[in-house]
Amino acid sequence: MEPDAIWLVAAAISFALLCGIALWRNRASATGDPHALRQLSPNKIERIRAHRKETGVGLKEALLAIEAQDRGQPLPEPAPASPLAPDIHALVQRGQVIDAIKLYREQTGASLVEAKQAIDRLRTAR
Repeated sequence: MEPDAIWLVAAAISFALLCGIALWRNRASATGDPHALRQLSPNKIERIRAHRKETGVGLKEALLAIEAQDRGQPLPEPAPASPLAPDIHALVQRGQVIDAIKLYREQTGASLVEAKQAIDRLRTAR
């Protein structure tokens, strides 16, 4: 290989590495601290888990609620549960969970995940 070609290859590799590093740094700064989860204390993680279990909210909502509480703000009140149709309760009592989820989705317009979580909460409440 000629010396000029070696320098050209070395320059191309260096340029690619620099571009990759720049893109990685921009991505990390755009999404916030990439190590933010590591900075959570075990106590905070347990509080988030407890809040999720108690309210049935997602991880992001639980994290925001616990962070608000750390800033001195009260935890948001959970949304009032809408009364479920007696048909849904009957299906759950008979063990027809899939039919209960389908009916819940038809009546509320909830996603499959939301409907499953609602029916699971109903099952554990009994």
